[in-house]
Amino acid sequence: MQGPPNKAWPGPCARLLDGGTLSEMGASEMATGCQRILLVDDEENLLSVYRRMLGKTCELVNCSAGIEAAARLAKDNNFDAIVCEVSLKDGDGLFLYEWLRQRRPHLLPRFIFLTAGLFDVRIRRLVRSSGIPCLEKPFTKAQFRQQIVEVSRARLSA
Repeated sequence: MQGPPNKAWPGPCARLLDGGTLSEMGASEMATGCQRILLVDDEENLLSVYRRMLGKTCELVNCSAGIEAAARLAKDNNFDAIVCEVSLKDGDGLFLYEWLRQRRPHLLPRFIFLTAGLFDVRIRRLVRSSGIPCLEKPFTKAQFRQQIVEVSRARLSA
C-alpha cells in the first residue's frame, strides 16, 4: 500500500511511511540505524517488490519519476541508503551518482546500483571501476537487505 503523494513532488514520486521498526531485521541489522531509503526505478511494480522485500523496516521514499526527481529528493534529504536502477528511461543511474558526487558527496558511500545486466560497455566499465555496490537481478530478499545493511554500516563508521 502506498502512502499519500509527497506534495513537493507530484506525479509518480510518493513517500511511503510504513511506521515500522527495525525489529524485523534482527539485532545486528538494527545496529545500523537504517531509517530512510531512496529507491529509484522507473518501474512502479519493481518499487513495490523492493518495498515488500524491506517490509516495515524503514521509512521509504520512492521515486519512480526517474533521475531528475531523485536528484531533487536527494538535494534536501539525507538518506541512509540510495538504491538506484542503472538503466532508466530518462538516463542512467550514473548521472545521479555523478550529481551526488558533485553536490552531496557524503551520500556516495550509501549508494547501491541495481541492474538486470550491464550490457553497455561504457556503463559496465564505469560501474565496475567505481566500486559502487551493484546487485544483479534477480537477487534475493536477503541479498537486498544485506547490501543495504552494509552501506548503512559504512555510513555509521564514517
